[in-house]
Amino acid sequence: MAAQSRVGSRSTFPRGLRQPPDSYRFGEEALLLGSWSARILNQWLDGKKTRPEKVPVAELGSGCGAALFAHLLLVPEAVGAGFEREEMLIDAARVNAANLGLAARASFRHFEIGSDKITEPGSTRLVMANPPWRKRGTGRETASRARRDAMTREDDNARFYRCAARLLAPRGFFCLILPLVDFCEFCVAVSRSEMGVRRALPLASFPGKDPDRALICCQKQAASDPGFHYPLTLYTKKDGKPAPTQEALTLCPWLGQNRRQL
Repeated sequence: MAAQSRVGSRSTFPRGLRQPPDSYRFGEEALLLGSWSARILNQWLDGKKTRPEKVPVAELGSGCGAALFAHLLLVPEAVGAGFEREEMLIDAARVNAANLGLAARASFRHFEIGSDKITEPGSTRLVMANPPWRKRGTGRETASRARRDAMTREDDNARFYRCAARLLAPRGFFCLILPLVDFCEFCVAVSRSEMGVRRALPLASFPGKDPDRALICCQKQAASDPGFHYPLTLYTKKDGKPAPTQEALTLCPWLGQNRRQL
């Protein structure tokens, strides 16, 4: 019984998070996104004379809550709302929030990204998202309908950007992770939602490998003028096995944990 009580707790995060068997499984990108967005918000808070008691944040396509929980664990002032279309994932996220002791700070609700029904427009300081970059009709199909929909149904990612812009307060932040090959196209698309790219952190899987992804920070009512960080290498080889670099763990303390299951 004692071992079961620790499942999904803060001491084991991200291990033990409830995930429905037929759902899209979260991975390291969710943990990186939550940690990156937390860094952005903490830096903004550090610039304040007094840190506010509550800062509203949101995640579009929150799944079982992994990215949002990572953010909340790193920013004590943050209060998060997860928007998700799959009811089974919403139920799992609520259970996970309770197990992590975050039920008072994390709420989850049903929402279709293409919908214009935002209940509190302009109320959120930061929005995070990991849109389904995989294009319809490419790559190997998955057997699960839910997993397949998560990767292909929202092929118009511009809907994520418009939704984020509606949620954000003036000068609020939009954080996401994307393939570098899509960066130029993304900059054009996000500018149509009155947001500009401000920072980019390229990610390389191993030393000597070219970065293939990037963590991005946009800002509402700002021009695109991205400052590029030096690429972050996520893993190195230790005893013949992948091990997170110290620099990567500084950003994301949970990187590599339960890697086979993520």
